[in-house]
Amino acid sequence: MKVAVIGSLELPKAQGGVSRHCEEVYARIAADGHDVTVLCAGGPEPVTEHRGMRIRKLRTARSTGWERLTYAIAASVAAARGDHDVVHYHSFASSGLAFLPKLRGKKVVTTAHRIEWQDAKWGRVTRSFLRYCEWVALRSSDAIITVSEALKVDLSSR
Repeated sequence: MKVAVIGSLELPKAQGGVSRHCEEVYARIAADGHDVTVLCAGGPEPVTEHRGMRIRKLRTARSTGWERLTYAIAASVAAARGDHDVVHYHSFASSGLAFLPKLRGKKVVTTAHRIEWQDAKWGRVTRSFLRYCEWVALRSSDAIITVSEALKVDLSSR
């Protein structure tokens, strides 16, 4: 099986919980013989390998405010164009274009680690965009994985 992973901005130097989660889960999946490509931000650079995973860095904006958006676009397009069987999104913030791989016949899975739009730090425009990303993921994904029962209940109720 060929898997594309979207949501971890950096590997191998993981910047947060989602990146560490992806590194551990996908290293094990790769060790089981699957072809795993983790699409990261900060490129373009040559494709490297880490713990059996292919790390592909995509060109993204360097600005903090635009990095996540340009990453989500670049990663979704790369995953849609690639020869992956499954595209696995980690975070709703990265899944605003989750329908692109779906349109190309790939299975789409989204792991919800949290509800980003509920963070108090976001303004009205960003909060609306994050709600849109969640809406797209919930409708484009073949499966949704939640990291807690409470998150599952919250998403199911909406």
